Amino acid sequence: MSKPTRTRVITEPLGGSALSLAVQERRMAGTLQPASPTTAAQWKTHIESVRDTAPRGWLDALSPAINASGAATERLARAANSGVVVTTGQQAGLFGGPLYTLS
Repeated sequence: MSKPTRTRVITEPLGGSALSLAVQERRMAGTLQPASPTTAAQWKTHIESVRDTAPRGWLDALSPAINASGAATERLARAANSGVVVTTGQQAGLFGGPLYTLS
């Protein structure tokens, strides 16, 4: 049997332009971006305000693409009625690299 390999995690700063670094370091909070919540109570207030201003009907629009069934359908319905859904950008670059994003 071969020896198991060890996984090593190396954390490095993202880098980027002066503006990108300022945003990453939260130096633009209050000007270009809202301040981030730091406590559980602040997060709860933030989530409620986002949920109250978010467009309704997103589940109906996305249901054909999601094609959920069983318990997943119930969880999505709960999220649509009283929860929030968090999405992020730039996934295309994750597996295909920057060239994939450009193409």
